Amino acid sequence: MINQTIASSLLDTDIPMNVLMANPSGFMAKLNDVDYFAINAHSKHGIEPALKSGIDYHYYTADKDKNEKEASDAMNDGRLLHLLTLERAQFEKMYTLQTDFDKTNEGNALYFENTEALKAFVVAHNKKHSEWAEAVESAVVTFNKASNSSTKEVTNYANLPLEYQTAEVSKNRIKTLIASYEESVFTLIEMGLSDEELEGVVKNAYSNITEMTNWDTPDFSKKWEKATTSRLKAREINQLINIKLVAFEALSDDDKINTIPLFVKEASLNKGSVTKALKHYQSHQKNQITLIEKNLTPNEKVNALLAQGCNEELNAIEYYYREKLVNVGNKHPEKGTWDARDVLELINSCYDSPALFKPTLVESERAQAERDNKQLITPEILDHANKIVNAIYECPEAKKWLQLEGNEFEVGMFWNDEKTGDLCKGKVDVLNRLYNIMMDLKFVRTVDYDRLDRDSGALNYHFQDAMYRTGFDLIEAKEHENDKDEEHKLNKFIFIVVEKDAPKLGAATTKPIRVRVVEYTDPCDIERAKELIDCAIWRINKWATLGYYEGFNGLDSIQIPVYQRKQENNLLDLINAEKQGWDEIQQQKANEQTAEATKEQSTGTEQEEPCVSAPIYDLPEIGGLWGLQGAR
Repeated sequence: MINQTIASSLLDTDIPMNVLMANPSGFMAKLNDVDYFAINAHSKHGIEPALKSGIDYHYYTADKDKNEKEASDAMNDGRLLHLLTLERAQFEKMYTLQTDFDKTNEGNALYFENTEALKAFVVAHNKKHSEWAEAVESAVVTFNKASNSSTKEVTNYANLPLEYQTAEVSKNRIKTLIASYEESVFTLIEMGLSDEELEGVVKNAYSNITEMTNWDTPDFSKKWEKATTSRLKAREINQLINIKLVAFEALSDDDKINTIPLFVKEASLNKGSVTKALKHYQSHQKNQITLIEKNLTPNEKVNALLAQGCNEELNAIEYYYREKLVNVGNKHPEKGTWDARDVLELINSCYDSPALFKPTLVESERAQAERDNKQLITPEILDHANKIVNAIYECPEAKKWLQLEGNEFEVGMFWNDEKTGDLCKGKVDVLNRLYNIMMDLKFVRTVDYDRLDRDSGALNYHFQDAMYRTGFDLIEAKEHENDKDEEHKLNKFIFIVVEKDAPKLGAATTKPIRVRVVEYTDPCDIERAKELIDCAIWRINKWATLGYYEGFNGLDSIQIPVYQRKQENNLLDLINAEKQGWDEIQQQKANEQTAEATKEQSTGTEQEEPCVSAPIYDLPEIGGLWGLQGAR
């Protein structure tokens, strides 16, 4: 990591820079961060780890490319705040403002801010789909039930349609049935009856003919109407019977059976053939029923219902609710689980419209920003940053220094260490060569007086002051080496310390923005820092000579912290007082037992001699100094 290139020789390289001052001791120039950090030289941050150990220096500085981590939120926020505070005109060259996708897509149902919003949308969609699917299923059940009930079961053979009345008369009853029918239908009216008797017989005969035959033709009806008396009507009936009897007797038995009305021959039908005819009819009816199958999809069921001319309202629902969506995190047959991209493709297909996912849109803009060598930031972050910058300029002291005549911003300095010749560098936020002043912006968690002293010390602000002061003084001294009348050194190194109102830009604010302008006024602090910087550079050169980086050498001593010593001494005092009280109580009990034993001996009572030398102590069940086990 040691580079002993002469600082001024860097001016002959291809590094683009705007040189403000240059001489053999070094130079000051404006250059971008990428080129500045690419130059291998000792910096304040680079040499700090060397004060701990060679291992720290190797890890954090010498091997930093291997161990370098991505820029933190604090680093990104600081870079933006520095730019807006010092060089706002450069903002558009370095940053791209992210589109306010929430605003531009307001009201778009297919815009999702994050994965949770996408998952909630799928849940709501599937709820609508389930309601529609349940309505479809209910409609199918209703339809099938209505279809089944539209054909009532026929149990009476006489109620069958004629084409299904195929039952046959039992063979052993055919002759009997035919004879019975002939006797009922073909019996002639006795013409010898009186007119009164004949009238009733004629009525019965006519009723019998109309009920049991199909003889009541138009021709017979005319003759019947022309016959004005019962006797004439009787003749017409007898004449008709004679004609029909001749035709009937010419028929075969099967044809005769077919001529007989059902209600006459029903009792003579074969029971097996009647049952068969009824079953045949029921089977045929079932085949004619249109039922919607249960294993169809909801869409197929709707189409089947519509084909039957019913449930038009089921088709009125938005078409996209007729499909069920898979949610993020569900099992995927090939990929393991469905991710947001997979689900968005389903929504695109289902809704026939592009679904917009904010993370994808942001990533697209970020990729474009990277191609343009810019950083993408959100409007919320920019607004928050502007709020902090405004607060800085609302501080009178900060504003006075930041707007000082002659200020130049983001100035790099390069020089060679006087003792080792090592190349050193520093980049100061604000340089004023008119008044020989440097300023540095610091964005911190707090500017409270006691905390700021500790935090600035822990972060080695005085190292920065000392190192930058050294470089500035060397370059300035060389620049004005012929001017013996005036000392050209840095007059002030001012820190403008800003307490942010939130952990990071864009986050919810938790406190006010406070600004303090401070400087180190004790020369001893700066001199000590210079000595430490010299020590760090010496160590780095030592390790380069050794060829390895040392850790913590030798046998070191450690000490108990003062606060812990005090606590331990207090504890000893407490326990010793407790022990002293305990011993006094035990001694008193021993004395009482001895006195009691002496009294008993003086009265002549035989008593075993008590063991005075080893009294039985009444220890509490828990505690004392040693506890029960210790006492025994």
